[in-house]
Amino acid sequence: MKDYYQILGVRRGAGLPEIRRAYRILVQKLHPDVNPDPQAHELIKEVNEAYDVLGDATKKIDYDYRLENPYIIAEEPKTPAHRDPAYKRRRTNVNTGGSAYTQRELMQQYLPHALWCCRLGLLFTMVLFLDGVLPTRTKVDKIEAIYKVKRGKYQSYSNDLIVTQSGLEIKLYDHDATYFVDKQNIKVTFTPMLSIPIQVSDEMDERSWRVGYIYQNMIFLPIVLFITSILGLILRKKTEFAFSLATISGILVVIVYSLMKP
Repeated sequence: MKDYYQILGVRRGAGLPEIRRAYRILVQKLHPDVNPDPQAHELIKEVNEAYDVLGDATKKIDYDYRLENPYIIAEEPKTPAHRDPAYKRRRTNVNTGGSAYTQRELMQQYLPHALWCCRLGLLFTMVLFLDGVLPTRTKVDKIEAIYKVKRGKYQSYSNDLIVTQSGLEIKLYDHDATYFVDKQNIKVTFTPMLSIPIQVSDEMDERSWRVGYIYQNMIFLPIVLFITSILGLILRKKTEFAFSLATISGILVVIVYSLMKP
């Protein structure tokens, strides 16, 4: 086995900057335009071969491992010949140095961190549950402005936006905000813990609209988040399944949090 460190003239275990510096110096010395010696042509081939291995972080790890363990020989497993001579079997990569991690090993390594998504999701859904069942509170706020929001290439109608004096922004659809054009105040019902608006009406409660979408047509998302979070923690010994559930829980936490806005 060639000693690439000796060829480049650096110590064993040298870092990449030192290896690159030694390579540049040798290439300048052995270049045919500078060194007409016929042996320089062969030497520069060995220098390039050594740098090709030691100048690549992954190849260097494998080479160092084999250099420290010269009696370990990695043999490619023999596969039985196919009955059809024209059949080409897909090539498989053999890990000769033992430095690369498999997908399962990476999941095992990062699973403890990923499970925090499940813990966060479980805590999040419990807070949402308590916030949804406890008595609500009501506040009368002055209407500051009413806008019609237009989106898209053709600026088509999207929704109405009511802005209150306290800075609260409430979305209504189907031109429902026109009801408040001649109104000065709007009554808003909030959840007790997270202060999520779930209903708006006039002061006399003659008409009302539900606006807390996370507690209405999107209620299934916190339910799914609770299920994936609790299963991820219960089945944490099943690495692949638990890691997938933790990933889903993390995505759902972001989605549910974005839907909490009025």
